[in-house]
Amino acid sequence: MLVSVTLLQYDHGLIRQVMDVLGVVVKKRIADKHLEDVKEMAIFLDRFMDQMHHAKEERFLFPKAVELGSMKIEDMQRLVADHEEVRQLAKEIIASLRKDDMDAFYRDAEVMVHTMMAHIRREEDNVFPYIEEHMSLDADTYVYKRYEDYILKNFPSNFYEITTAFANRLQDDILGPGYF
Repeated sequence: MLVSVTLLQYDHGLIRQVMDVLGVVVKKRIADKHLEDVKEMAIFLDRFMDQMHHAKEERFLFPKAVELGSMKIEDMQRLVADHEEVRQLAKEIIASLRKDDMDAFYRDAEVMVHTMMAHIRREEDNVFPYIEEHMSLDADTYVYKRYEDYILKNFPSNFYEITTAFANRLQDDILGPGYF
């Protein structure tokens, strides 16, 4: 397994955990009961999912994989288009929460959950296996080092610990311990 892909799969686990909670919030329409947690989820969408995870894919893994023929440019373009869609949804979710427009929040959050879950499946079922089969260990090391430099420059050293604790707390606070 390539380290660069494994780290992205770990990110996917955290994103799925938050998306699962957001999905229940939307389905049960309980955002008003957990407004501070919901606002933290909106920050997570921007900070972790986009600025951290999507940035690592777009800046480092995808371009290197395309350069080496480990990924088709059309696949990269499709995945980046997904990222653009969820970036816009995240902005709309944040704006709807600021305006206390819960109908817009629920609409955009539902689309976010469906879009991100489909996006993650596409990456993990199709794109990542192909990259892992066709990318060299030297290229993997190169990409991993770029991740490391980017993370150290832009995030606190304990960012993963903070994010993991947040996802676990969020799940327990909103859904109750042992929900999933």
